[in-house]
Amino acid sequence: MSNINELIQHNGKIKAAADSLHIRRNTLNFRLDALSKSSNQNLLNFKRRILTYMVLWK
Repeated sequence: MSNINELIQHNGKIKAAADSLHIRRNTLNFRLDALSKSSNQNLLNFKRRILTYMVLWK
C-alpha cells in the first residue's frame, strides 16, 4: 500500500517515490509490476493508480 501511496504523492514519478521509500527504482518497479499483474491494472496510468489505491484503502 505504501508503494502506491508514495507514487501518488510524487505524481507518478518512480525515482522520487523510490527515494522517499528508501529503495532502489528497480525495486519499486518490480513491486508495481507484481501489483499490476495481480490486479490487471496499469499503475503508471493516473486514473488506474487512483482507482487501485481507493480499492486497497477501503
